[in-house]
This record gives sequence, structure tokens and C-alpha cells, in this order.
Amino acid sequence: MGLKTVLTIDDDPAIRKLIKSTLEKDANIQVIEAGDGVTGFEAVKRHHPDLVLLDVMMPRQNGIDTLRDIRQDPEVAFVPVILLTGFKETDKLVPLLQQSNTDYMPKPFGLDNLRQKVRTFLSV
Repeated sequence: MGLKTVLTIDDDPAIRKLIKSTLEKDANIQVIEAGDGVTGFEAVKRHHPDLVLLDVMMPRQNGIDTLRDIRQDPEVAFVPVILLTGFKETDKLVPLLQQSNTDYMPKPFGLDNLRQKVRTFLSV
């Protein structure tokens, strides 16, 4: 099994670090990071990750707009995205979750749950 790349896009450096240290316990997963939706979308286009973990609430460009950008770009539209959200109004997420390759996890999330969901998406 080759190395899988996960891009985590979150404005909180502590959350990015936690996700990175948790997922990189698996030898075949590398994590790259972006601090907002704009740089995150650029990173998706540059690295073509196997999976994106995308925070919904961010300054500059939120996760919903970033997801829209990803899904509208034919080069990267197929990349699986898991939205990470403390958002209580999940009804606003329902239309997004009907897209293929899109899922979500509520924040705060358990690290074991996150690892399991990522492993399932990556089939590792």
C-alpha cells in the first residue's frame, strides 16, 4: 500500500497539529496542512491529496465555499472531503453531504473516531 496524503484545512494550528500527530501514527499516511480555505484550495490543486479534512468555520474563506471551489474544479472535484464542524445547524450541511465523496464529523471529535473514518475513506 503506497503513501496516502491527507490535507487538513483548519484555522486552528493546535487542531491541525493534533490531526497530523494522530493520523501519522499510521506509517502510510502523511498529513499536509493549510490554515484557511484559500490556501487550502490552492494546496488541493497543487498536491491532489487522497482526502481533505475541512473545517467549516474559518476566516477569509469558510469550508462551505472551499468545498464548492473543490467540487467545481474538474481537476480535483473527485477528492473525498470530510467536513469538520462544531456547527449545530447540520441542516445547512445536508445539501453538501448529498454530493459524492463528502462526509462530516462533528467537533469535538474523538481521535480514534477520526482515525477510523480516515482509514475507511483511504481504504487502509
